[in-house]
Amino acid sequence: MSVPLDRSAVGRGLVVALAVVVPAAVAGQASADGSLLRSLSLLGVLAGLAVGGFQAGRLAGDPRLPAGAATGAAAYLVVQGVGVVLRLARGESVAWLGIPFLAALSASVGMLGAWASTLPRLGGTVGTDDGSDEEGRA
Repeated sequence: MSVPLDRSAVGRGLVVALAVVVPAAVAGQASADGSLLRSLSLLGVLAGLAVGGFQAGRLAGDPRLPAGAATGAAAYLVVQGVGVVLRLARGESVAWLGIPFLAALSASVGMLGAWASTLPRLGGTVGTDDGSDEEGRA
């Protein structure tokens, strides 16, 4: 069984996610290990993944979660892909086994953002028994 994926929603969510994730990731790489800035940059990356997933979920309609997951994973893979190329160019090692784990984590954070887009106070709508939303739209 395949789930339809709104690629336009994923693309727009990806742009939003990258707008937050890239500066946070750069700040994290520029900071010293164990510093407060590095910890805050991790929170910025996670927030960017969630915001991108939220945007994708809001635009995708139902089902929202696959769009959020795809957005989170895509944002991670774009940033990580650039990071891998830079590390290899500098002759540094790459933690290859961490990439699939962190991609799954990023997809989960994006999916959490997409789930948040279903909450009425955050822009989602609550369905009614007759198939319309709370404002009577079908």
